[in-house]
Amino acid sequence: MKRINYSRIISVFVSLLFVFAGQTVFGDDTCVFMVTADDVPPNITILLDNGVEMKQVITHPAYDSSIDYTPNVATPIDIVPNGASGNGFFNENGYGIYETANKYYLTPVGADMQLNTAVRLEGLAAAVPKTSTWTINGKTITLPSEASSTTDGNGIIDNAGAFRYSKNYLNWLFFSG
Repeated sequence: MKRINYSRIISVFVSLLFVFAGQTVFGDDTCVFMVTADDVPPNITILLDNGVEMKQVITHPAYDSSIDYTPNVATPIDIVPNGASGNGFFNENGYGIYETANKYYLTPVGADMQLNTAVRLEGLAAAVPKTSTWTINGKTITLPSEASSTTDGNGIIDNAGAFRYSKNYLNWLFFSG
């Protein structure tokens, strides 16, 4: 009777493992989305909205957007490009917060709906470095400058980036009673 040589069987098995372990394996979704002549192709749409409207800040509950809070002055002088020596916020496209060198600047949004970073140094710098706190018209307010990366109660993370503020909302914050 012949005796089974287990060491040979194990060495053949280990050799086969080394041969097949060196092969590249690709995993894909062709088994899910493979379409033959008789199948109906899948209708899948992924919609991602990263437009400007997604960067609007959620306003205070007491703010009424149907009321115009823009100051009624003879000569409108915008606060931002004049270094806080103006009489209101008058940019139709709103304002955003731009950060550079640990300093926050309130900057106007241009006609192309982009933050106008060219006026940041002539614009309205935050009162305290590393914070987005401004004192305008005797009111000191800290505005959220960027979305938090924390998760809310529904498990959603707000990664909106820099928030944008409407001129009406800023006038309500700094110039209304």
